[in-house]
Amino acid sequence: MKILTTPRIRSSGGLSTGFEARTCLACDPAPCAAACPTGAYSQRKGGGVLVRKNLCIRCGECAKACPVDAIYLDPTREPFVCLHCGQCVPFCPHDCLEMSEVAVAQNAAK
Repeated sequence: MKILTTPRIRSSGGLSTGFEARTCLACDPAPCAAACPTGAYSQRKGGGVLVRKNLCIRCGECAKACPVDAIYLDPTREPFVCLHCGQCVPFCPHDCLEMSEVAVAQNAAK
């Protein structure tokens, strides 16, 4: 299974201290999905979330619940979270992103 954790880049205290990446951890269970009052965020099998933008009321509860601050709220409070699609990898000008194979634990209670 290919999974991409797309970072949200932020200053770690100013230009002289550099930057840090806030990556989506594809939590299982996902706190952002549990916090969503409308069901716009729902748990994806294997970790992470599915987002139905048409159900989102832009309350920001998903972003508040994210343990690593990986959900971005734009100026209109629309949330954005990585969907692990990998489309951003070829556009990273510093070659910081990559797609890689990772082992996914199989649920024993199938």
